[in-house]
Amino acid sequence: MPTPDSSLPVCVPQPVRSVGVSTAEHREPEAAAIEPNKLAPWSVRVLIVSARNGHAVAARALVDLLSKNSLRDLEMDCSELIGSLLPLLGTEDRAKDGGLSVRSAAIQDLKLALSMGKVDTVAEQMKQDKAWALMGEPGQETEGISLLTRALMKFAAPILPSIVHRVWQSYGLLSAGQRVCAAAFFSTLLQNQRLMGRKLLASVIEMMLEVCEDHLEETRILAVQGLKAVPVSEIFKHAVVEMAELSGALCMPKVQGKPLILKSIICLRTVLQFCPDKLIPRLFPKAKEGLAHEDPEIREAYVLLLGTMLKTSSGKRGLRKQLHGSMACLLLQLLDPSPMVAQVCQQTLRKCVPAVESYAFSKAFENHFSEDTYVYTPLIRDATTALREKFPGMMSVYRDVALEFTKSPQPNQRASAAVFMGALLERIGVFSFCAASKLKKALSCLLSDPDRGVQISAEQSLAGFP
Repeated sequence: MPTPDSSLPVCVPQPVRSVGVSTAEHREPEAAAIEPNKLAPWSVRVLIVSARNGHAVAARALVDLLSKNSLRDLEMDCSELIGSLLPLLGTEDRAKDGGLSVRSAAIQDLKLALSMGKVDTVAEQMKQDKAWALMGEPGQETEGISLLTRALMKFAAPILPSIVHRVWQSYGLLSAGQRVCAAAFFSTLLQNQRLMGRKLLASVIEMMLEVCEDHLEETRILAVQGLKAVPVSEIFKHAVVEMAELSGALCMPKVQGKPLILKSIICLRTVLQFCPDKLIPRLFPKAKEGLAHEDPEIREAYVLLLGTMLKTSSGKRGLRKQLHGSMACLLLQLLDPSPMVAQVCQQTLRKCVPAVESYAFSKAFENHFSEDTYVYTPLIRDATTALREKFPGMMSVYRDVALEFTKSPQPNQRASAAVFMGALLERIGVFSFCAASKLKKALSCLLSDPDRGVQISAEQSLAGFP
């Protein structure tokens, strides 16, 4: 019986010999016609995925494949290959077998990719900076990636957008260590943004704003470091686009608009920490309106947005009105019909208690919250009293928020507004006659509200006044 043809690839089945019939007659012409380099295009992609999953054997096979084939054989361009290989530097091996680790093999692969793409100047710069050695040391790979990124920006700028796109394309599939490497790449790009075009800069800013929401702390730190290096004006432009998209999404049908609304709010919460002075005055009215949205998940997102405003505006004199307005909105939202939104609201308020710097305010939360019981109406009353005593100069802000809530389509917001106004009027002397009259008139209108709960709240608030 003849031995199998060793020139055929392993994955191609050998022809089967039948009794009494020559093997040549049964040889499949398709299998015989396949050449090894024809398998390279899909083999390289399979090996990259396998190496990403921690298989060192696949990473070493990838070195062999790249050394024996050209980019044309692989049907890949240099940027796609580099973008696919770069995250492998953060891969942990699944098993130690004494051979090259995934990280060491990935370094060899990157060298081959740079050579194949005729960007040897990048490899030479890496050698001068001793970056290859840094990449191989545990805990130093991010520094090595930073040096690689700078070299690519300096000597291979034309292919950089494609590399960025490729790395970001696979970001959601990466492990923790691989995401750290990808984040280090993007962070270095932003820290050296003078070498990037405006279009690429805008794309990387958008990517890093999403990375800021990663549950992994190290990636978030890298994202913030990169974004802090970007001029505020660039981030503000991105925020304005997100606000426009948010406004557009609010006008769309529920099924289509909801994912866009939630995405925009998440992005805006991230952007706030970089340019609060410019954004909060614009965002506050939108956030206030959003609390009346019919979808509880969207109301919850707006509650978290107000909480972010509270934290970022703390200590900034120019944002005092928005800080106290956000606090008043969150207090009034405690009576939300959705238990989940109400709970998120009280948790957000408790986190923001230090921003108010009032002992009486923090005491109100301790008095009315236990582990299992949440009593919201007394809390609104006591917390409002604490704010009124501590910040008499903000009474006009509290009054305006309360009056707006009385016009809400949501009964719970009208009821909480009645409780809030009653607590404000307990010290009527801090208001002008005109302002006090407006509050009393609003409460009187709520007595004829179609919702009985709102009527009761208004009656209780007016009980002490003639």
